[in-house]
Amino acid sequence: MTDSGKNDPLPVKSRDGAERSARTLIDSPASQYGLTADDKTVDKEFYECFGKNHEHATDGRFDLSYSVRAAI
Repeated sequence: MTDSGKNDPLPVKSRDGAERSARTLIDSPASQYGLTADDKTVDKEFYECFGKNHEHATDGRFDLSYSVRAAI
């Protein structure tokens, strides 16, 4: 019987890697429209990761909230 990868380990990124990925997701479409994100407006927050029943992950998992503004 197979679990279709359901129990495979989750992908792991460092906080720096996650922040770079978030910025890439913002910069890529912004550049398509000739926009540049303003580094002075970056707002990022790292949060501890909690499960459905408020379990606390002790293996370094985190949630990242990331936003930045660009003038149109």
